[in-house]
Amino acid sequence: MTRLTSLLALPVVALCLACGTATPALAADAQADAIRKLSTEKSPALVTIKFILKGEEGDGGMGGDSEQEASGVVIDGSGLILVSNLEMGGNPFSGMMGMGAGPQPQEIKVLAGDDTQGVDAKLIARDSELHLAWVRVDKAPEKPFAAIDLNASAAAAQGDELFIVSRMGKFFDRAVTVNNFRVSGTTTKPRKAMLGGQILMTSMGLPVYNADGKIIGISSIILPNQDEMEGMAGGGMRGMQEMIAGAIIPAADIVEATKTALENAAKAPAEEPKTDEAKTDEAKTEETKPETETKKPE
Repeated sequence: MTRLTSLLALPVVALCLACGTATPALAADAQADAIRKLSTEKSPALVTIKFILKGEEGDGGMGGDSEQEASGVVIDGSGLILVSNLEMGGNPFSGMMGMGAGPQPQEIKVLAGDDTQGVDAKLIARDSELHLAWVRVDKAPEKPFAAIDLNASAAAAQGDELFIVSRMGKFFDRAVTVNNFRVSGTTTKPRKAMLGGQILMTSMGLPVYNADGKIIGISSIILPNQDEMEGMAGGGMRGMQEMIAGAIIPAADIVEATKTALENAAKAPAEEPKTDEAKTDEAKTEETKPETETKKPE
């Protein structure tokens, strides 16, 4: 190669190198833009649910009441909220070996936006299979809450990048965070779901989006039933780890589960106001459960 040819080739080499480094930079910029956009557009639908968790006295020193907080997402502007059942005191192994649904949340308040006082609400239904729960405010607001549209969903496949929008706790002033991850796999058993690793197990009950802002589903957890638990007794630690996974429940399945939850809640008898005497008598007996357990059609 002559000296002239070498000199002429230098700009070409420089251009190729620039193109090679530009693609990751552009991809990173697009990802950052998606995160900022999701944070701005999707965070208004996130709410904080404050409640008192009623515990059993004398339970090894772990009884008594405790103030709790959970993160939920509004799925209907009138005040219907979806939240992780486990964060609302639900028992992850409800129905197994005679286990109950878990402690009852009371004095529920929903805090949206800059509201620090909250509005009264009730837990109306639980789903022990999807590990989700539904909370409804007692009085629909004059101005509807910001809400996500579960019907305007998109599909995702293995390898796709997705995002979870959430709020931190009171200590961090409930700052909005957006975490990204890739779909590590998909499954059809024990139910149709997308898998994404540990992040889904620490962000349960929250919406998952793609970079375009389309809802993919709700993060939850898949747990074995009693028969599966008994069958894995000889599988060791690996067997147990493989049977407990964070998952994304498709939005379409959440729509159907919500429909069932509302139907069951409508059938439940309304609670009568209780006198102080009635409340005292009730405290001496088993606590009445105000919410219903969603049952899927046979």
